[in-house]
Parts: sequence; structure tokens; C-alpha cells
Amino acid sequence: MASNGAVTIRLVICADSALMRTGLCARFDAEPDIDVVSDVAGGHSLITAVRMHAPDLVLVVGSVEGKHRLAEIATASKVIMVVTEEDVAHAVELLRAGVRGLLSSGCSPLELLCAIRVIAVGNRLVVPPQVLGDLTYAMPGIPRTLDARIAEALTRREAEVLRLLAHGRSNAEIAEQLSVSATTVRSHVHHVLQKLAVTTRGQAVAVAYETGLIELLANHGRRPAAAPVRSAGQ
Repeated sequence: MASNGAVTIRLVICADSALMRTGLCARFDAEPDIDVVSDVAGGHSLITAVRMHAPDLVLVVGSVEGKHRLAEIATASKVIMVVTEEDVAHAVELLRAGVRGLLSSGCSPLELLCAIRVIAVGNRLVVPPQVLGDLTYAMPGIPRTLDARIAEALTRREAEVLRLLAHGRSNAEIAEQLSVSATTVRSHVHHVLQKLAVTTRGQAVAVAYETGLIELLANHGRRPAAAPVRSAGQ
């Protein structure tokens, strides 16, 4: 458990580059709700790490050799892959193998963190917009749009609260950062949940990512038009 009582996401990082692994570990160490239990270069060491640590989520930067190996990992833990534009062309194949999230190698740290939190809290998919057409054709039943009024419904302060929720902050931490009372924060969180039509903080972060509100979280006040929703069986 994280110090604020939130559930900690146990994460294994897989990347060929030792420098990349070191940088990611340092970045995630600053997040109170993420615990990096192992970092490996790939291959058999990744299978061993998953079997040994039983992580909630595996972050793969690059590729995993062999569909059977990827399928074994995806059966044991949720998998996010950071891939090149060339690999994006194989998105449906990767998702069918069990991958839960695909991000471009050009994604921002905030996008990566939010994808980790979104996928950790539920049965959802996070995919690049350019593959939604192929995904919807190959895996029918996935809704693709959400009313743009959701983006406009949040006040600036509610957007700030939602941004901090996406960073894993507790009510007390949000209250301190915004210089308001914990009671005020609870009220804002309640309104955010109502406006996003969800019941938990984790679901609110998921909706924020999936509708394009992630841009609002990153830019403090810009309210983007709704982006496609990606959902698995929901």
C-alpha cells in the first residue's frame, strides 16, 4: 500500500537499454503509488521476473520476441508496450496477444504514467488514435466517441483536482498543494465523479485519459474536444 492508503501498482520494467531502465526507475520512484519491483533487459529474464514478482503491470519499451512469450506474460500481468511507428501497424496482433496498452515512443512522461494508472485500475485498453479504425473492425463492440460536453463540464478547479488525482495524490496532498481545506477537495472530487459518471477516483482518471481530457490535465485549463474512447468489454 502507498503511504496515503492508495493501492500501490507493482511494476516490472523491460527495456534493452540500461540507460532507459535507469531513467524510468528514477521517474517512477517519485510516484507514491508505483513500486518498481524489477527492471530487466528482456528475453528469459522478463519471464523470470514476472514469475518471481507477480507484478500488477509490465512495461515493455520495444518488443518481446515470440508470441508465446508475450502471451505468457500477458496472462500473468497487464502489459503496456511503448512501440515505434512501425510496430503500431501490428497493434491488433499485439492486442490479441493480450497487450492492454500501446503507446508511441514519442509519448510524454505524463501520458505514460496515466496509461499505467488507467490500465492498472480496470479492464481497459489504451491505444494510439491511428489504430482505432482497425481495432474497431477487428474487435467490434468498442465504443469510439464520448460527448464533448464532458470536457466543458469541469470547472478550472475541478480540472486541477483531476490532474492531481492522475498523479496519485491523496485528498490531503491536493488540499495542501491548492491551499484549500480537505473538505473542499472532497467536494471537488465528488463533483468530478458525478460529471464523469463514475464512482471511483481510478475510474475518473481512466475516463480523463480515454476522452482526451489528459490534454487538459497536462495543460491546466485547456479543454480539448473529446477524443475516442478505448474500452475493453465496457
